[in-house]
Amino acid sequence: MDDRIRETVDKHRGRLRYDLSQRLERSRLELERALDARLRDAVDAIRRGLERSERERADADARAVDPGLRAARERLDDLIRRLRELAGGEP
Repeated sequence: MDDRIRETVDKHRGRLRYDLSQRLERSRLELERALDARLRDAVDAIRRGLERSERERADADARAVDPGLRAARERLDDLIRRLRELAGGEP
C-alpha cells in the first residue's frame, strides 16, 4: 500500500513540477515580449526626439545664416543680370 501511495505522489509531483515549469516559461516569454515592446517604444521615442532636435537646430542655424545667404543670393542675381546685359541678352 505504501508503495502505491509513493508512486501516486511521485506521479502527481512530476505533473505539478512540469505544470509549474510550463507556467513559468509562459510567464517568462510574456514578460520578455512586454519588455521588448517597451524598450522598442523607448528607443523610438528617443530617436524621434533626436530627429526633432536636429531639425530644430538646423532651422535655427539656417535662420542665423539666412541674412548672409540672402545677401549673397541677391549679389549673384545682380551679377547674372549684369552679365546678361553685357552679353546682349535680356535683362
